Amino acid sequence: MLNDPLNTQQLETAIADCQHHFMLQLDDFVVRVGSNAPALIAALRDYYRSYPQPEQATPNLQLWMVDQPAIKPDLDWQDWPRETGKSGLKEAIVDLPAGQRLVYKVKTGMLMLQRLQDPMLIGPAQENLAQAVNFINNQHINHLQHKGGLICHAAALTVGQRGVAVAASSGGGKSTLMLRLMELPEARFITNDRLFVTRSDSGTQGEGVAKLPRVNPGTLLNNERLRPVLSEENQARFAALPKDELWQLEFKSDVPVEDYYGADSLCMSAPLHDLILLNWSHQSDQPCQIRQVDLAQEPQLLPGIMKSPGAFYQDAQGAFLDRPALPPEADYLQSLGGLNIYEVTGRADFDQVADWYSREVMKNG
Repeated sequence: MLNDPLNTQQLETAIADCQHHFMLQLDDFVVRVGSNAPALIAALRDYYRSYPQPEQATPNLQLWMVDQPAIKPDLDWQDWPRETGKSGLKEAIVDLPAGQRLVYKVKTGMLMLQRLQDPMLIGPAQENLAQAVNFINNQHINHLQHKGGLICHAAALTVGQRGVAVAASSGGGKSTLMLRLMELPEARFITNDRLFVTRSDSGTQGEGVAKLPRVNPGTLLNNERLRPVLSEENQARFAALPKDELWQLEFKSDVPVEDYYGADSLCMSAPLHDLILLNWSHQSDQPCQIRQVDLAQEPQLLPGIMKSPGAFYQDAQGAFLDRPALPPEADYLQSLGGLNIYEVTGRADFDQVADWYSREVMKNG
């Protein structure tokens, strides 16, 4: 068992025990994942089953996952502050020499050694598959930012020839609206919560992360296609809750996109045309209203789109952030300047927004 992640010999022994592998290709990023646990590799293969898993490829990165009981070394841990509006400690960090950082997940005891080469996850990974997935995706997220992608707190999809992003604060309904828009003809899922945007003379490009939509019961109960994601027992249990209580409930479920929307219903990147910013509320007594906005004239809307890269972010030289920090507003104004931006206010009404997008934007865009 690996007890000391600062001990080079222990790390080398743990890596030598990682005899089970799979390759994952996310557009131009290829990661090879090695683990001591064949069941973990099988679970990851299944999670990423809609994304290419080449048998032969040259990886950009080798990543290791040591499945074992949780450890927390006796080090000078520093709390990593959470985003505004979120409570409770989620992560603690220790920075090490040579561009390395330990990140400790408080709730699960998972330990991550973040570095540009051979990053490693240590702990009960089979019991915490979502964190194993997130660790892989964080390496892809770093790659996207090294290429110049600007991080946005947004879901995204394509509908026909149009790429549309949906931005909102956490719990604001972006995943629910994105899945509602997936009901439109020729829709393809790009990303659920992290979108990376670049702008060039040829237009605005959006690139996503291979994280399945992860939504609460209210989203599933109100979508006939997706209700079966919940067991019949949970459908009945959650349907009996008051609407406001159901909206606040935290009971996340993954939505395997191709299982429910068909083959070829997802992609990793696409040109973007529109961004819908949700500033609505289920408690509002005002009707749902949609208006086109100019972010340069209303920069107070930007926080609903902006996102800190987080504790795992390393720049191309290996430097970390020492605290959460948002990219400059000017970067968002430049990168998003070629998009049609719409703000939605008043009472949350997913059907109204989806119908408006299909009727007004798709037909007249």
